[in-house]
Amino acid sequence: RVENIFFNTQMVVEVEKNKVFSILPLSDLDSLTIKGSKWDILNENIPYGSSRTLRNITLRNKIEVHCRNLIRWWGLHNWHIG
Repeated sequence: RVENIFFNTQMVVEVEKNKVFSILPLSDLDSLTIKGSKWDILNENIPYGSSRTLRNITLRNKIEVHCRNLIRWWGLHNWHIG
C-alpha cells in the first residue's frame, strides 16, 4: 500500500513499526524535521532532488514531520523490515 499525503508545515502520521517510507523533495525543503524514524532529521535544509529523505524506516507507531514549506509524503511502502 502506498499513500500520498500533502501538507504544509507539520503532520503526525500513525503508522506501523518497521515500515519503509519516503519524503520526496519536489522542491527545496526548509528546516525539515522527521522524528520517530531510524534516520531522524532535525531542522535540516534538504535541496530539491536529494535522496536524503528516501527509504527511511519507522521505529514507532507515529511519525512526526515538520517543514516550513509544502512537502510531499510518499508513505508506507509494503516493505516490512525485521
